[in-house]
This record gives sequence, structure tokens and C-alpha cells, in this order.
Amino acid sequence: MSRKIKILNECSFSIENEDHTLLNPLKHVIDTHIDNIEFCGYTIPHPSEELAIFTVQSKNEENQNFSVIKRTINEGCDMIGMYCDKLINLINKV
Repeated sequence: MSRKIKILNECSFSIENEDHTLLNPLKHVIDTHIDNIEFCGYTIPHPSEELAIFTVQSKNEENQNFSVIKRTINEGCDMIGMYCDKLINLINKV
């Protein structure tokens, strides 16, 4: 069994079976809500491949390491979860 996420370098990850639905909100929350991020983006090299490359780059080299980048992505995922929880609560109030 192959791994879904493979580390390409200290700031880029290949992610299988994900597309704009998850990656665009993740990019947005990291770009707008997490300090010390110089660049965050993703590319889907070819539409027929189920592969995306997600890249995060810190503003300073000291934070450009796997543990900081992993924490940044986790924080972004947590923020998306909070937005989803908020939406569910609003829907349940109707």
C-alpha cells in the first residue's frame, strides 16, 4: 500500500486523490490567517492525474523545516474544521 502524502522537499508535498475542493480552502486559510508564511499554493500538474503538489514556504529560513511546515498545514486544517463546525451549527439553528 502506497502512502497518500509523500514529502518532496521541506516545503512541498505530493497529495493523491485531492483536488481544489480541499486544497483551495486550505491555501486560503494558511495565506490569510497564519503568520510568517511567505508563500502557500498548490498545483495540479495534469487533470487526468489524481495528484496535487502543495507548497508552503516560511518567511524566514529558521522556520523552513518539516515540523514547522507540518504544524502550519495542521493549523490550516483545524481552521477549516472550525469553519465547518460553525456552518453546521448555523444550519442546525434553522
